[in-house]
Amino acid sequence: MHIVFIRHTESEKNVNNQFSSYKDKEPLTEIGMSQSENLGNDLLEFKERKT
Repeated sequence: MHIVFIRHTESEKNVNNQFSSYKDKEPLTEIGMSQSENLGNDLLEFKERKT
């Protein structure tokens, strides 16, 4: 079993130092979108190596 901790990717509120809550729908920045895509690829690669 593996436990993976993941922090959220960059959003507009992160960049503007604004507080956000689980109720907010905050858009990701271009960097955040890229981070999310890279994370998905990395998790898929990790999964494939472990099976």
